[in-house]
Amino acid sequence: MYTDMTVERMVACMTDRYEGVDAIVRVDSDGDGTCKLCRETLCGLEDLVNHYIQVHKRRLLHVGGESVRGGGGQLWLVTVAVLGRVRKHGVSRRVTKE
Repeated sequence: MYTDMTVERMVACMTDRYEGVDAIVRVDSDGDGTCKLCRETLCGLEDLVNHYIQVHKRRLLHVGGESVRGGGGQLWLVTVAVLGRVRKHGVSRRVTKE
């Protein structure tokens, strides 16, 4: 699949995804579907992720699975999505001491 790509190019592609990200939000398929930024309630993980991307201009950083234990001790697989806010060029959120 990546035979024509150098290792350096693959690393550059992967790290470009996180360039400038200064805040993240984690959502999962086991949650209540409420946006953590505006409190809007959506139906399902897909709608929630699309909401963060379209309304709040977040970038999808990761989607994966996570095993959690239910109340009776049984294992459940939960889908997790991590989205990030990309800092505008030239704008830093660092606090400097004077």
